[in-house]
Amino acid sequence: MKRKPVFFIIFFILAISSIVWGAQKTITTYTWDANIHVQPKTYTISFADNIADFTATPSTAGAVSVDTVNNTATLGNGVGNSCGVLWYGGTNNLVAQCSGGKCDFGCGFRAYFEFEDTYTGTHGDGFTFTVMNGANNDKTKRGGPSTCGSAGGELMCYAGEGNTTDGLGLQPPKMAIEFDKYANTGISANACDGGRNDTNNNHMALIFWGDNPGSNCCTGVPNISYDNNIHGAGTWGSAAVPRNSATADSTADGSRGYYEAGSSTWLNTNAKHPFRIEVTRASTTNTNGNYEYNVKAWIDCTGCNNVKAAYSASTPQIDRTIELTPALHTNFNKMIFGFTEGTGGALQNILISNFIISFPCSVPCIVVINPTSRLHTAGASTGNTVALTVNTGCVWTAVSNDAWITVTGGASGTGNGTVTYSVGANTGTVRTGTITIGDQTFTVTQASGCAYSISPASRSHSYTAAAGQTVGVTAGAGCSWTAVSNDAWITVTGGASGTGSDTVTYSITANSGAARTGTITIAGQTFTVNQAEAPPTCTLTANPSIVPYNNTTVLTWTINNGPANGTWTGAPGGTCGAFSNSTGGSCTTSARTTPGANTFTLNVSNAEGSSTCSTTIYVGCQNYRVWNRLGGTRDFRVNGVCRQVNNNSEITQAANRLNPGATIIAYASAGTCATPLGIVLDYNDAMNVDIAINGGDADCRVNFTGNHNATDR
Repeated sequence: MKRKPVFFIIFFILAISSIVWGAQKTITTYTWDANIHVQPKTYTISFADNIADFTATPSTAGAVSVDTVNNTATLGNGVGNSCGVLWYGGTNNLVAQCSGGKCDFGCGFRAYFEFEDTYTGTHGDGFTFTVMNGANNDKTKRGGPSTCGSAGGELMCYAGEGNTTDGLGLQPPKMAIEFDKYANTGISANACDGGRNDTNNNHMALIFWGDNPGSNCCTGVPNISYDNNIHGAGTWGSAAVPRNSATADSTADGSRGYYEAGSSTWLNTNAKHPFRIEVTRASTTNTNGNYEYNVKAWIDCTGCNNVKAAYSASTPQIDRTIELTPALHTNFNKMIFGFTEGTGGALQNILISNFIISFPCSVPCIVVINPTSRLHTAGASTGNTVALTVNTGCVWTAVSNDAWITVTGGASGTGNGTVTYSVGANTGTVRTGTITIGDQTFTVTQASGCAYSISPASRSHSYTAAAGQTVGVTAGAGCSWTAVSNDAWITVTGGASGTGSDTVTYSITANSGAARTGTITIAGQTFTVNQAEAPPTCTLTANPSIVPYNNTTVLTWTINNGPANGTWTGAPGGTCGAFSNSTGGSCTTSARTTPGANTFTLNVSNAEGSSTCSTTIYVGCQNYRVWNRLGGTRDFRVNGVCRQVNNNSEITQAANRLNPGATIIAYASAGTCATPLGIVLDYNDAMNVDIAINGGDADCRVNFTGNHNATDR
């Protein structure tokens, strides 16, 4: 395969349908703002705000990708033999009246972006930022090689027939700034691929659409678009076929559109390059009867990212003026902008970031209507008016969106105006219609001519769920109505809408709380649903929940949906007996002498029903056996008895164990319990580590390990 030049091209393709860029002269004074009377607010399109509106659909698979998280795009993606495009395809009335990616060219634009090629191998073939006319192009088109040519990376998806059915490719007028990183020297004999008349140096150049030769690349494949990026194609000074800038055209100030830096590989550094372009488009003809276009471009500029103002901090590397015939200028009233890229055997991975474009003369058509809505009685009415205020020169229309509303005056206009409308008599329900005036909506609401009644007006239910409940609706023939629940626990299951007399069916869910009231709006009437309180529910807690042997605990309860009566299961004893008419309370159990889990259940009931709640306490052992694990022999006093005990030996005896309320005291080892060590262990210490709820094995045995410290044994 033929190796394709790495035309790292920013083909800033201004495919300008009406610009032929004829009289090509140097403009050294940039007078954009003074000439075009820039509005106080400049609107922009950017990757940051509009990345989702950029589409790579016509590209070779994988060649172009969009990162909507980081707001960047990548061209090439290391894909060989690729042809990729990234067109803006959004609709935005605030910015250049863009619709489907076609924007008003107006008096011109300013654009900025940054790019870097992160590919580490041989770079090629390049990319373009393209603006093409919207009259005979759209965002589904791309350029690229023919079916009989080679890989065609040097075409950069800008030149060539691409995917167009007529074989004409991206049609002129159009324009691009290319950043060429791979030299394709010479000129191909048939221009369908191969030489682009490059130098051996990296360069930035302004190109258009070539000579449009009439021959074919091969049978049935015209080469009319294949010289679009050949340097020197076209005619210098022509307003119909402007010359593509070439090295022979170069001047020190870049006015002929071809720029080379000092190094032959200055674009192959994998560095980020800021780039800015400004295009000024004339609104009146020059002495030749054509329209002038001035193009300024900066590469590696500093502080040049503010596209809301003209840039003058440094001299542009390219500053060229061309002129276009009136026909081409007219075609360029709408433009499509975006990027193209192409590869052959050499690859690329070009990251585009911080893209932003502004249209300094873009003035959105802002329509203000007064009033924005009106209420009407059920009768017919005529001569109703809406005042409209809009920018001078903005064209608008007024269209009724409903058959009963008729626009009788001011169906279209330019600038400020008045819309007159009439409404027909209403014999049905309240109705709402609209008139679209410019991009604003005027709302018409007309009162109902119908009368409605429902039967019954309310119904009471028990707390249980119910279905198949009905309400009768009486209405005149042709009068439509709806039935809408206003509460989540009421559902309209039938007759949600109807005409004339009919029936509405509804269901309700079970009530788990207090008595409640909800409504259904039926034919503008309110149907009331009452539902009784739910049965009582309760919660029960114990304090403490871990109880020493032969001790009591306090049980506390609360009752929801009370008051209610209560009885006990589990025989808590003590003061815990049956009660009545309670919403909450507490009692003390009898002394608990059953070690382990003790569960108590409270049964509550009233006229609405009954429920239960439970709690479990854990009762300690009658007494505990204790082992010395203090790390050495110690004296211990247990229930008044002094014993000297070796480490890991039992302190307690069958007749002398650690009982509720008792304490084991540790002394220095002497057999006399004379010198206390300040280390004690009480019954609760032993109980809390042995009891099952705390992870113990409830075998009534523990290790004495420190002051009020023990471990389960």
